Amino acid sequence: MANVQKMRKNGIEVASINIERDEFPYDDNKFDVVVANQVMEHTKEIFWITSEVSRILKKGGVFIVGVPNLASLHNRFLLMLGMQPTPIRVFGPHVRAFTYGSFKQFFEMGGYFKVESVKGGNFYPFNKTLARVLSKIFPKMSVSIFLKIRRTNKEGCYIDQMRNGMFETNFYVGNGKTIFDL
Repeated sequence: MANVQKMRKNGIEVASINIERDEFPYDDNKFDVVVANQVMEHTKEIFWITSEVSRILKKGGVFIVGVPNLASLHNRFLLMLGMQPTPIRVFGPHVRAFTYGSFKQFFEMGGYFKVESVKGGNFYPFNKTLARVLSKIFPKMSVSIFLKIRRTNKEGCYIDQMRNGMFETNFYVGNGKTIFDL
């Protein structure tokens, strides 16, 4: 709460909400750009969050998402050695792990978003200069991936597709309900 107060004191508009359960306190089609950098891997309710972004983002707007990459080169080696990958350590802060392919499939499901590009950040175990070069050449093997996602003109919200899907996990869909309540 101290950071929220500090930002407000500096004239920054801040909404303090539970992004996994609360509606974002913004009008529909309000923003040109929404950024979620190193957020999604800490949350379970990615369908709800993505739906709220689809609601508040203008048609044609951009959603920038950055997450640790489960398919990074160093994580591939860790798995090959029978070790836990760094983005999803048992005692770590992350509840999800993503690869470019699965994340792209997630966002493009239902036609509310279109992934336009992917960029990479960092490349273990190489020095900063070489890591930058390798991240540009092989973004899908970088430590972190950053997606530029465009909101399509499709009406409705991302969560609308949940009514038609066959999901094994009981995801939150708003109004105190989960997909199993639909």
